[in-house]
Amino acid sequence: APSFGLRAALRPRPALRRHGLSVLRADPAETVEDLEQEPDEYVRLAERLQGASLYLVGMMGTGKSTAGKELAKRMGGYSFLDTDTVIEAYAGRDCATIFEEEGEEAFRDIETMVMDQACAYKRLCVATGGGMVLRTKNWSKMQTGIVVWLNMDPADIAERLSASSDEVTKRPLLAEADPAAKLTEILDERRDRYAIADITLDMTKDDTVDDVVRMVCSRVHSFIDKNPPRFTESSEYANQ
Repeated sequence: APSFGLRAALRPRPALRRHGLSVLRADPAETVEDLEQEPDEYVRLAERLQGASLYLVGMMGTGKSTAGKELAKRMGGYSFLDTDTVIEAYAGRDCATIFEEEGEEAFRDIETMVMDQACAYKRLCVATGGGMVLRTKNWSKMQTGIVVWLNMDPADIAERLSASSDEVTKRPLLAEADPAAKLTEILDERRDRYAIADITLDMTKDDTVDDVVRMVCSRVHSFIDKNPPRFTESSEYANQ
């Protein structure tokens, strides 16, 4: 299997070791200031997860990458990983170009290899590509942690993405006559897969990064409260 450079990208710091395991730190990220929620809630969440990773799934444009990076920063001991960014760095091309030149199946093969390597790491907030859920083997990897579906109405996604010229450039489907209709079609094909997630977070285009990160934090705390037997087993595995 090819190496995707995850070890270098995540930058484990050897000076920070507990029980022989490197403690991974999140990369610096722009953060929302003036938090109303106690920062300790994020630190406490990191402690309660006991090394298990968080996986954010959902359609393009729902803010998985932005929210995941911010959440990792607030949690302190967690690192952020964007699977699409890793794929693009490995291939030297953007995801849309890989799709166009090699086809979806080839892209999904690379995506699965990235997930295979990512799941070997602990203490990650992982933003996955929108189609990561299409392969059952990817789900089996993500379910060693907690999976959160960031769900948003396709019309809201289309409006949010179309407002950014950069997004329009890198997402060919936005050039379609009716992007919202295309997004609805894609969501309908994936909805049952997304629904397997441990947590479903319904959002709107007006939710800020801060709103989403707070909601994820709160919902994951609640999930751990309600699922101690399964979660304890997962956490013990994560710390081996």
